[in-house]
Amino acid sequence: MKRILLLLLFGLGVFSAQSQITVDNTLTVQQLIDDVLVLGQCAEVNNVTSSMNSNVAGLGFDSFGAFDGTTSTPAFPFDGGIILATNGIDMVPTGLPNQNGGNPPWLGDTDLDALIQEPNNTNNATVIEFEFIPFVDQISFNYLLASDEYPGFVCTFADTFAFILNGPGISDVNDYNHDANPNTPDVTLDLGGQNIAVIPGTNIPVSPVNIHTNPNCGAGTLGEFAVPQLFDGTNSDNGSTMYGGQTVPLTASADVIPGQTYNIKLVIADRGDTILNSAVFLESESFDLGGIDLGPDITIANGTAPCEGDTVTLDAGFSAANIQYFWAKDGNIIPGENSQTLEVTENGEYEVGIQIGAGGTACFGVSNLVTVEFFPEPTFDPTGTINLCQGDTTVLDGTPTNASVFTSINYQWFKDGVELTGETNPTLTVDDGGQYQVIIDANACDDVPNTFDVNLIDYQVALPIPPENCIGQGETVLVSPEFTGLTQDEINQVSFNWSTGETTPTIELTQGQTVTLTTSFNGCDEVVTETFTFFNNPEVAISGSATICQGDTNTLDATPSNNANLANADFSWTKDGNLLTGETNATLDITDGGLYEVTVDNNGCSTTSQFQVSLIDYQVSLPTPSQTCIGAGETIEIVPSFTGLTQAEISQVSYSWSTGENTPTIELSQGQTVTLTTTFSGCDEVVTETFTFFNNPEVDIAGASVICSGDTNTLNATPMNLNDLQSPTYSWTRDGTAIPDDTPTIDITEGGVYEVTVDNNGCVSTDQINIEMVDYTLDLGSDENLCTGDGGPQNIITPTVTGLTSAQENQILYTWSDGSTGETLTVSESGTFTLETDVDGCIQTAQVNVSIVETLDVVVSDAVKCPEDDVILETGLPENDPNISYSWTLDGSPVGDNSPNVTASQEGTYVVTVSNQGCESTASAEVSNYNVDNCVITQGISPDQDGFNDCMDLTWLNDQLGIDRFQVFNRYGRKVFDEANYTDSFCGQDEDGDELSTGTYFYVINLADSDQRFERVVKGWVYINLEQ
Repeated sequence: MKRILLLLLFGLGVFSAQSQITVDNTLTVQQLIDDVLVLGQCAEVNNVTSSMNSNVAGLGFDSFGAFDGTTSTPAFPFDGGIILATNGIDMVPTGLPNQNGGNPPWLGDTDLDALIQEPNNTNNATVIEFEFIPFVDQISFNYLLASDEYPGFVCTFADTFAFILNGPGISDVNDYNHDANPNTPDVTLDLGGQNIAVIPGTNIPVSPVNIHTNPNCGAGTLGEFAVPQLFDGTNSDNGSTMYGGQTVPLTASADVIPGQTYNIKLVIADRGDTILNSAVFLESESFDLGGIDLGPDITIANGTAPCEGDTVTLDAGFSAANIQYFWAKDGNIIPGENSQTLEVTENGEYEVGIQIGAGGTACFGVSNLVTVEFFPEPTFDPTGTINLCQGDTTVLDGTPTNASVFTSINYQWFKDGVELTGETNPTLTVDDGGQYQVIIDANACDDVPNTFDVNLIDYQVALPIPPENCIGQGETVLVSPEFTGLTQDEINQVSFNWSTGETTPTIELTQGQTVTLTTSFNGCDEVVTETFTFFNNPEVAISGSATICQGDTNTLDATPSNNANLANADFSWTKDGNLLTGETNATLDITDGGLYEVTVDNNGCSTTSQFQVSLIDYQVSLPTPSQTCIGAGETIEIVPSFTGLTQAEISQVSYSWSTGENTPTIELSQGQTVTLTTTFSGCDEVVTETFTFFNNPEVDIAGASVICSGDTNTLNATPMNLNDLQSPTYSWTRDGTAIPDDTPTIDITEGGVYEVTVDNNGCVSTDQINIEMVDYTLDLGSDENLCTGDGGPQNIITPTVTGLTSAQENQILYTWSDGSTGETLTVSESGTFTLETDVDGCIQTAQVNVSIVETLDVVVSDAVKCPEDDVILETGLPENDPNISYSWTLDGSPVGDNSPNVTASQEGTYVVTVSNQGCESTASAEVSNYNVDNCVITQGISPDQDGFNDCMDLTWLNDQLGIDRFQVFNRYGRKVFDEANYTDSFCGQDEDGDELSTGTYFYVINLADSDQRFERVVKGWVYINLEQ
């Protein structure tokens, strides 16, 4: 009774001019978790659900949502977050009576029943569950509990809640001190996870009986051992919410394994009653799933930069089987870098992103950006090769071009790999060639070399006397200098200045004289002078005939054309390199072919001339052709064969045939004796030969190219020129396999490629013919039923033809029993239908019986019902007709059985499909619930003409059972309203139409019928609120 009285006092209380928090019921449960509660740009939250709340119970208001604490005066502990309540959240700010409290009640939660050790004693439960993947080894979030149990009912009543965490490393079975009593044993519970909504450092669940400041809880009560320090005495009942008290902000935390999947269940419920309500407030963005710290920047300015060529390792901190990393440099993903660590060798700004699961996407922003810099290596301008003339000096400068980057530089010089002691300056003066190197140590990084190649120019030049001092008429002698101390590539770079005026590497002299040459290479000069003396060469060219026939004599003449300018010319002859002894004259008689050479000498200046003489000695023959078979109108080529001549010489031969031709070859159309006379370089050869030829058979297989299955065809290969053949023979094959038949005709019963070979004394002819086999079946299918009114494909008879090739299928001719010739037949009446097909003359027939079946008309009416009631939807069709079947669905899901009727217990669209021997028709009906307090007799109306809850609407009850009479009595038992056949006309007025006063009234309803919920007479009370 005290609890009921307190509720009435709350309802009649006077509110001060305070501002409350505001609530928002427009966000989905997914948005509440993703956008309000959880912190983390790459937070991985999945499977967000609410298995129980006021809306799931069908009460039409919300028991969870978001809140804004910044609107509250005095301040609310949290700026914002989410609420889970045992009443409608629209009631949370003010608690006014016309808002949604916890009545009527809805279901509780079995885990909370277990936690309070009272089965089935919780109700008005609000649950939110979701999965998440943390990136740190401990998760936490902030919350507080507010309740109407404060301050008066904290000793005995404990609305309860829990945060149940499940996942790797979390035990499902845990001990809880549910009453905070050190004298009672803990209870061991399997909640499918661990409740982390406990008083810090204990296993005591947070609840009004365990946190309060009431000193009057007696021994043995639930609130006897409460923790008063966690009660918020400052902000409780300060007007920011409807609740009478609240805890201080608390933190729920648990150790987790980074990268693993966890599930958490947030749940609150009333304990035992629904009059006093409670709520848990969770601070926005306090559920932190963590991030990745890659450490501070590694830069030159910070003094942490490594040397170029070193490696910096960045570590994401943890790895897991279902997490893949994506590393990025300067905002671009680095291909192939997907492990926990990254080896960095280049300057840049680095970060790491993650992808969770194979189907996820890479998310960046989970880590900080870290800048990595490296000390660069010293750099140098290219020097190339430095040329140094003998006796000169040059200065080498080893200072790096980026010397300003470094704070300290050390130098050490080397020559040809040997350290130059004491040479530690940036520059070095040298007077000798070699490879000089300076080793630079900058900021203690790796030594870097800079190399200088110094080329010492030290060479000499000479003008050698040419080995040939003989010169012919109009000829010149080449004068070419010789160098020592230079490579050929260097000689190619020398410049020349001759006393004759030329600037070329060499000069040509037409007579003896003294010559001076000045050369210059890379600025270094050399000078040389020489005198040259020359003699005339004999000018010789052998004349005579270049060919000699076998047995003839020719004369060769080698008299020099400048013979008058020669003092004493001596002659010597050779043939094929062999000296011809005694032959010392200018002329030579020869009888044989070969290479003749003469040498004419004038004071050591000699000239040699060669003359090639070819001996014509060859033979010719007329070989029998390899092909002796000849067809009608054909010829055989006769080709002579030569020995003793090259192919080039053969091309110069002339021909004279006894047949009158003068070509290299002739064509013969029949056997005969032929004589050929050939001439080459005036030398003749004669040959005679007799040729014999045979005729080729002329074959063309005759016969039909198509054979039907079961038929026999004849193929005929008799040659057309049979009279010109001498006893030909025959051999047959099919598809490459021999047929045991040696006659010109064969009988066949199957398709394939047939080939015949006809042989006439080795002269063979072959012919092929491709026989197409037509072997197929025709099927119109089994007898079938067609539906009236369809007009669709099922009214078409479509034949099935098997066994044909694609090409044969294109040649099918169709003839139906009605005379039509299409591939298919459209039918509109029952009967037997026949089809004949023709493929290249091969005929098949088939028939089918068709029956026309009626398509039934189906109508199902819409219905309105109470949520707890059922309604029967009827088609009006017979139930036991074996030809008719029924299939029902509700919003696309199967429901009911094979019946013309279905019992509808849920709202939605019911669709029935009726099949009459396969002919289907459908109908649908909408089933909805009354929108009148969910078919519950209301316990309160507010006749303020706002269109909501103005009258006592019993339309649903009148529709179901019929209301004969409806009477209303005040608390003194006086009847104030009476109406027969009532539906919804009582709106807080008496029988005279006058407005009744605010208060509780009692009603009596006389029903025309009864059911399991209501007897014929129903009594109850209703609260009329006329206050604005």
